[in-house]
Amino acid sequence: MDGSSPAPGQASDAVDGSPGVSIDVAAGASLHAEIAGVVTVDGPPGAVSGRVTIDPTAMSLPADLRGFTVGTSAAVAITFDAQPTAALELRFVLPDPSKPVVAIHVAADGAVTALPSKVDGSELLVVTDHFSIVGWFSPVWNFVDAPVAAASCGSAPSWATLAASPTTVQACISSKQAVDGSALAELAVTSNRSVWQEITMSAGPPPEYVRTEDQADWTTTLEQQLRGPASIVRLLAPGKRISIGFAQPTLARDVTLSMPPPDGWTWAVSVGQMVLAALGTAAPGALESGSLVAALSCLGVSTVPFAVPALSTIDEPTVARCVIAGLIAFTSDPDKALGSLPPAIRALVPHDAYLQASSDVRSLGNVDVSMSLMLADPTIATEVVDHVNSLAPTTDARRVVMRLTALGRTTPTHTTPPTTIPPTTIPARSSLCANRIAVETNVGPAIVLAVLEMIVLQVTFARLVADRAIDRVVEQRELQHLAPDVEHARRRGRHLHLVG
Repeated sequence: MDGSSPAPGQASDAVDGSPGVSIDVAAGASLHAEIAGVVTVDGPPGAVSGRVTIDPTAMSLPADLRGFTVGTSAAVAITFDAQPTAALELRFVLPDPSKPVVAIHVAADGAVTALPSKVDGSELLVVTDHFSIVGWFSPVWNFVDAPVAAASCGSAPSWATLAASPTTVQACISSKQAVDGSALAELAVTSNRSVWQEITMSAGPPPEYVRTEDQADWTTTLEQQLRGPASIVRLLAPGKRISIGFAQPTLARDVTLSMPPPDGWTWAVSVGQMVLAALGTAAPGALESGSLVAALSCLGVSTVPFAVPALSTIDEPTVARCVIAGLIAFTSDPDKALGSLPPAIRALVPHDAYLQASSDVRSLGNVDVSMSLMLADPTIATEVVDHVNSLAPTTDARRVVMRLTALGRTTPTHTTPPTTIPPTTIPARSSLCANRIAVETNVGPAIVLAVLEMIVLQVTFARLVADRAIDRVVEQRELQHLAPDVEHARRRGRHLHLVG
């Protein structure tokens, strides 16, 4: 600089040998400055007066921002003699306008704020009244399919075999022991996807227990109430295991675990899981709490049971952006996020557990700012949708089937009890009774009556077996816990007049 002032609104030589520009703007004049190939800065008349200095600078983001890496970037440091009285327009030159970019403001204290921006041809248009450092970067979001270790089980009992298993889970069977020492078969199903899956027990005897790895009781209760009490339903988190124990049945049975196609609920929860995992969240409680509450809010769940929308009926990009916004609320103001739920749904989420989960995520760093930058990426919704859908199971229903052999058998054979009885299987009651009475004509009347009653009960019992009533009652344990005194008293009362 030679000490002379340039004309208002015109660029001067570089200041102190820097590659930037410095100009003096007269009062009431408009601002126009340009660094070739980097940025142009314009302001309306009167917005700026005095010296304006614009210097290119390296994009430097705080280390506690998580979930992404910086690709290409550009930034400028802008200083004024007097703070502008109106917003200025910055047009950054983009080397590749097809790549997503995020505009940001970095304050003097290092705080980062996403700025509204728009790609206009080969330029990024940013209108702002926040200065110090203004720039842009092309983010690479860390959405990855986390590896899942292979599931392992011990030896299976001889009466339990795995008949079917889809590729979205790993299933195996192991021998376990009940508290009373009786043998159990435990079916373990481990997710090998980075998305949530839903598992419903659609067939089989009542289980001895159902355990879901690293899942809070309230999550299990929420899922059951959301779907209704008609069946056993569980959410299976990415990489986690569900274990279900069974006693050997009296008749051969198949245990069937159905995994329906993703719907709006499991899809929205998976979006939350993916975003929180990208930020480095590993605590199961934090992943559950943030994802579930954000999904409940974005799907408008107001009561349970809830008719979850099919995936084809929701606007996936809108729901994805809503879930990210819900996660920002989860980390920045958890009380407000929880309070926004309808009372009936809010009552299902334990307040203290939700606050602790929020604290766990915040301890990772400036995660709410990271997610605000994510929302500022105009392509983030599409990227999230594509990534979740690439990991989600197909639209086909899937099943895990475990075959249980009946008590007394040593090989896993499976038969379906007949629904009808051929006439040759069980003789007609009249002919059966006649044959037996003819044989027993030399006995007293009391014994004849006892034989007749036995025959009637025998026929009745055979029909109950054919109708599977005995099987159902035994498996429901209605007959296994009759008090002996009551049972025997009933027998004495019934036969008292026969035996004297």
